[in-house]
Amino acid sequence: MKKIAAFITGLFLCSALFAQTNEFKDFCKRNAESKIARGDFELVQYNEKNKDAKRKSEGTFTLSVKDGIIWFTKKPVAATQVMMSTKIIQEVRGRKKIIDGKENPTFLSIAKITSSVFAGDYAEIEKNFDIEVFVINKFLEDGREEYDVELTPKKDSAIVTFIKKISLSICVYDDNAEAKGYKTCYISEFSMTDSGGGVSQYTLNNQIETDTLNTDEQKYFRE
Repeated sequence: MKKIAAFITGLFLCSALFAQTNEFKDFCKRNAESKIARGDFELVQYNEKNKDAKRKSEGTFTLSVKDGIIWFTKKPVAATQVMMSTKIIQEVRGRKKIIDGKENPTFLSIAKITSSVFAGDYAEIEKNFDIEVFVINKFLEDGREEYDVELTPKKDSAIVTFIKKISLSICVYDDNAEAKGYKTCYISEFSMTDSGGGVSQYTLNNQIETDTLNTDEQKYFRE
């Protein structure tokens, strides 16, 4: 009887995990339908071995499913970082540095993976990560559901040598919640831990959708 009970419990657990993974897949599909999104970010960076030594920054970001991500840091120092599929652009105090993917494949791989997660590229995520989805809150009064997602690099993935894990907090609103142009599904927190224990933790707020890039955004993406 114990073996049968354990089997049934395991069966229901697998079914629940499968359903939750499908919900994340649906989230990615909906998220990818947003051509361009803008919002505010707060970034905290530290090492797991010394969590008291934290660096904090904040600013705004632009996510283009087609082009990549731009981080416009405002504090403590104004800076811009553009992450695309072929290169990374860094600009501080008017000095610009372009990192070509052919010259630094590690940087490019990190940029590509980060962009794929934010853009909802489920095929790329599934290719590189084992996916675990945890329900935090469902059927809230405002039509919102909240999930935590753990992405662990697969053993045969090229990124396993430099990414330890990626953790996400995601929000999904029902079909009746669209209002004021705000995104109805989005990543609210993104945390990446590298193989050396370095953690980059983003909190993303005030996200809105749009169809067009402004002049500054076009300038960086067309660099």
